Amino acid sequence: GIGGTFQNPNGLVSKYTPPSGYNLPITITLTTNGPCAGTDNLTINFATPPTLVLTATGPATATCGDVITVIVSATSGFIDMSSLQYSIGWDPSKLMFLDSIPAPIGGFTPGILTAPALPAGQMTYAWFDGSGVEGEDLANGSTLLTLTFKVIGSSGTVNVNLGGMPTPVEATNSQFCILPYSLQNNVNTVLQPITVGITGTSTICNGQSTTLTANGGTIFLWSNGATSSSITVSPTTSTTYSVIVTNANG
Repeated sequence: GIGGTFQNPNGLVSKYTPPSGYNLPITITLTTNGPCAGTDNLTINFATPPTLVLTATGPATATCGDVITVIVSATSGFIDMSSLQYSIGWDPSKLMFLDSIPAPIGGFTPGILTAPALPAGQMTYAWFDGSGVEGEDLANGSTLLTLTFKVIGSSGTVNVNLGGMPTPVEATNSQFCILPYSLQNNVNTVLQPITVGITGTSTICNGQSTTLTANGGTIFLWSNGATSSSITVSPTTSTTYSVIVTNANG
């Protein structure tokens, strides 16, 4: 036979545990003794649980100073669930974590752990169905977690990825079976540089003046100390003027 174990094999009620990892149909023969002896067969089939698909999504582009939102959703397969845990990671040199809002599931709010308990750029999510009996279902596409970050990088791309570090990914159903899962990391936000420019006549005659205007932000600091977006200057020798521009996001 294929093995497995019985609890109370000679009683009216018996519990059978198949071998670990076995998922093919099993036929159990039941035999009674005595004047009314008889034999019957029972076939146990193992159902394949659905794959839980988790997806992280965010904006396609962002500029330094922007506040962006990342959504983690249960794309499919959140059926008869009793627990779920996973990790989230990002580059803290490009994204500053601001807030997390986990959606309650079955009346229980998931636990979120991040810095200072964890290194910067790491977060863990853990949910357990406190009712402990029925398991929970969510419609496909349901939001599990909403994250907000401030962009502090100015070039390249930023990613917010679901993964198994530092907490491994694990999902179980109400029968305490470990479920298959798939992680879809779709946050690949391209950081766009702030466009700054200076307009105005750059060549003048001695004794003339010119107006220089900076654009691309809301706060200006010129090399001559002026803080307006435009300056009018009358240099007597060739002079270089520069400006530091800050946008509305700082």
